[in-house]
Amino acid sequence: NLRQWELNEREWTIAQQLCDVLRVFADATEFFSREGEEAPTLTDVIPSMDEIDEQLATDTTDTTLDPAIRVAVGCAKRTINHYYDKTDESAAYRIAMILNPRYKLQYFTEHGWLASWVSDA
Repeated sequence: NLRQWELNEREWTIAQQLCDVLRVFADATEFFSREGEEAPTLTDVIPSMDEIDEQLATDTTDTTLDPAIRVAVGCAKRTINHYYDKTDESAAYRIAMILNPRYKLQYFTEHGWLASWVSDA
């Protein structure tokens, strides 16, 4: 009587799509879990959040994904943006980016930040 609980083709597709969509979070978790010399720093937060946000934005409009997945991705995008907004509450993130020789203000301008945001930074 277990056949009634077997996943159908659509459910397997959704499960695979969900795994694919969640990969960006798995990658971020692995990245931020590194230790030693390769351990991430404060300057890695904003670029990582930008990467996650960009991937979620792409996934929300990907018509090859099941509608249920796109709705879930939209919810995830709103949630990640809620936490991304928290970086505005601390100047430490922007200061770290600007003082980092790899980034300075160039990161913000290259990634389409509004001029007022760059000025605030």
